[in-house]
Amino acid sequence: MSWLWNPFGYFFGGSTQEQEPNQEEAIKSLRESEKFMKKKQEYLEKKVIEEKANAIKYGKQNNKRLAIQALNRINTFEKELNHIDKVLANIEANKYTLENASSNSQMLKGFMTANKALTSANNNMNAAQVDELMDDLSEQQGIANQIAEAISSPIGCYTDFDDEELAKQLKDLEQEKQEQVTLPDAPRVPLPFVPAKVANKELEELESWANAS
Repeated sequence: MSWLWNPFGYFFGGSTQEQEPNQEEAIKSLRESEKFMKKKQEYLEKKVIEEKANAIKYGKQNNKRLAIQALNRINTFEKELNHIDKVLANIEANKYTLENASSNSQMLKGFMTANKALTSANNNMNAAQVDELMDDLSEQQGIANQIAEAISSPIGCYTDFDDEELAKQLKDLEQEKQEQVTLPDAPRVPLPFVPAKVANKELEELESWANAS
């Protein structure tokens, strides 16, 4: 009967209603257990070192009884350390398995969310609609190109001239302009001959005049 008090649940933290296991809580619990066991391991390793020192000390003192007691404690501690090593290995294996399961669960949730989003997006369209849309886009693009070509076409009086004829007229104009600019060569007039002495004397007079001013 479910209403009866459950003493095992009281002492071991259980309840009359089973709770669903939680991966994150399980991983957290394993990490706490691992931390506790490592602390215990560290403590026992220190005790082994201490008891080894005691056994050596009592042996040198010829105190056989205390030396044997120290050796017994060493054996007990080392046995417990071996047990802790196995427990830590099991904890590590279970933690690794749970962490992988948690990662897989997260990835699966992501895949499910992506699938729902993709399904929702695809519900609003189908292949026939996409084909029709692409055909419409292609048709409208063609119309736009035709409009652009029509707008850029020459209109009015500019449509009556041929491009080759206009190019010939331009070439004739350039030739005519070049003929007008070209002037006949000017006649060469020989420069008057000036003796070197006269030239030098004039330069000296010019320098004197410049220095005097």
